[in-house]
Amino acid sequence: MTEREKLYKLYILVLTEPLRKADAIILLAGDGNARVSHAANLYRQKWAPKIIVSGGPMDRNYGSFPPKILARRLAKEGVEKKNTILDEKSNNTREQAVNIIGLAKSNKWKKIILVASPHHQLRAFLTFIAFG
Repeated sequence: MTEREKLYKLYILVLTEPLRKADAIILLAGDGNARVSHAANLYRQKWAPKIIVSGGPMDRNYGSFPPKILARRLAKEGVEKKNTILDEKSNNTREQAVNIIGLAKSNKWKKIILVASPHHQLRAFLTFIAFG
């Protein structure tokens, strides 16, 4: 199997892995509102009791909004404010991985659900594995 085929197999695994209950949903900022609605749906369906909104720089052209704005959108979609945690210090996926894994360890979380756009999911997953 070539390296490309191995990577493709991993990509399919990441995208098709069955969802499991978790301690927190991690909403990685970017791509506008699409991720917000998905994270809110997961929360309302009780896949996890908390949502962590992680992001730093604002670049509206890229679709990145500050976590505070995304948290307000989550609230409009039924996510209780007390169940939303903001990570406003992460400027990229690597920093998100380091900060979120640190938060998970301090809260003794064992499982998290990463919410990213499908075309970013594998990269985000691998970054959390590598730097978490």
